[in-house]
Amino acid sequence: MLLYRGLCAIEELLPGLREQVVAAGGVPLDTGDVAWLGERGWAPFGTPAFELVSATRPLVERLVAQRVTSLPGVSLPAGFRVSGLGRTPSGEGWLAHHLTAGHVEGQTRAMRLAHADAQLTSGDIDLVMAHSTATPRGDLT
Repeated sequence: MLLYRGLCAIEELLPGLREQVVAAGGVPLDTGDVAWLGERGWAPFGTPAFELVSATRPLVERLVAQRVTSLPGVSLPAGFRVSGLGRTPSGEGWLAHHLTAGHVEGQTRAMRLAHADAQLTSGDIDLVMAHSTATPRGDLT
């Protein structure tokens, strides 16, 4: 479910994505048309309020990945995952946060690409800060 603020954020980053989600099967809803219980009680029914779009996470992620990888200079190699996207402080570029690889081959490739991008060899590295999510399988999906 893409809530109102999420839709606004997505549209700011990737204009037109809402229409793509709906065209691919997402269902637009208005909170005025659904029974909505909030911290202050039941919201008024029948009064147009905020738009939501009901869609599966895999659908939204696929469309976001297609849009992001179509940007100039952006690629997402197989086996990699990006869990955050934002603008540079100047607003002129994009930042990918938490680039992860869910399997050994992808992790190895991620490190080699990072070394090459930074023009480093493995001998130049003193410390690797690695993490995993709090699940039995870590970052594996």
